[in-house]
Amino acid sequence: MSGTLITILYPGSLGHNVGPFNGRLQHPTSDFDIYLCLGDAYAMGTFLQSVGYMMVGSQGWRQFQFAILRAIINSVKESEGGDSIEHYVTSGIVDIFNFTDTNRSGPIRRIQLIALKSHPVEHILFQFHSTVVMNYFTADMAVSIFPQASFVNRRSFISRFMDRDLPNDDDVRYTDFRVTGGDTNEVPHLPLWVDKYRARGFDIIQKQEGFVDSKLPIGRRFVGDSDCWVIKFNTPYLQGFQFVFLW
Repeated sequence: MSGTLITILYPGSLGHNVGPFNGRLQHPTSDFDIYLCLGDAYAMGTFLQSVGYMMVGSQGWRQFQFAILRAIINSVKESEGGDSIEHYVTSGIVDIFNFTDTNRSGPIRRIQLIALKSHPVEHILFQFHSTVVMNYFTADMAVSIFPQASFVNRRSFISRFMDRDLPNDDDVRYTDFRVTGGDTNEVPHLPLWVDKYRARGFDIIQKQEGFVDSKLPIGRRFVGDSDCWVIKFNTPYLQGFQFVFLW
């Protein structure tokens, strides 16, 4: 499972914790989202069960096996052009498996296993809504793709792949997405995540033609380049998966 990632969408958002880690913040009730290829989901679920987690709504281990089998069948149907029984196809997600910790006292820990059609890093770069959530853990490091904008300037630039989620209105301008503590309803029909991160003090910025921000690296990027923030763990017994994604 060398391609498995834990994502942390800054800070304390639903199921994500890399931002609080990099930002040295503590959110003890935050959930974890584990992004992994579908072929790794069964092994990870087996491990979670062995340390006291149980799939939500599960009456036993066999139900998790059935859920994995259903996800595989659904993935095959979708790849063959058939009708999918899931609703995650356009987002690159095959299925989501929810687990809770049955042994821990105190706040309940929740983990989501998010099975993907592509490599998790590729999913983060091309399916996440904006730069502030492009952070993740691997077995041997923590990575933030846009640390300057996220942790210093508290800005999040909307991914150009997410334009379909924004209002198709000629009156929507760059300044409409800037946060100054004003009315969150100034632009109609914004996605819920926009309000969530605006409320946390982030400027949500939609790129316009000709717009340049000196705090946003421009040009060809790759994971682990000089514009990333990489924190390596002291895990010599683990060999992380080596990958290069350009965008």
